[in-house]
Amino acid sequence: MRFRHGRADCGDAIAPWQRQAANAVHASIYVLLAAIPIIGYLAAATAPAQVPTFFLGFLRVPNVVGENLAWFPILRQSHRALANLLVLLGFAEAVAAVCVYRRGRISLISMGRGLQRGYVQAKRRPLK
Repeated sequence: MRFRHGRADCGDAIAPWQRQAANAVHASIYVLLAAIPIIGYLAAATAPAQVPTFFLGFLRVPNVVGENLAWFPILRQSHRALANLLVLLGFAEAVAAVCVYRRGRISLISMGRGLQRGYVQAKRRPLK
């Protein structure tokens, strides 16, 4: 939705350092969303069991690399750590949206249009 509607303008609602931190976290989430499946695929491809890998649950993906006992534990741990980081960043972004930027619950699910609809305010208003 952000690509279609663009980013909502915050104006002076948040400090510049907070805006830069939010942009960095948001960019990190996009990078992790691209990197985690790739690393997961490589971990599955180098696994000693050689379990078949499926894309979307039904399209079989050939393994581009074979069994590699040296790389498998590294890739598996990297995949797990990056997935945990993604969950942590998503949770932190949601907490910041509610607590720091004072967004209501509606703006969190309004597909990026919360600022345009006026849900972000300096003071929290009661939810209806």
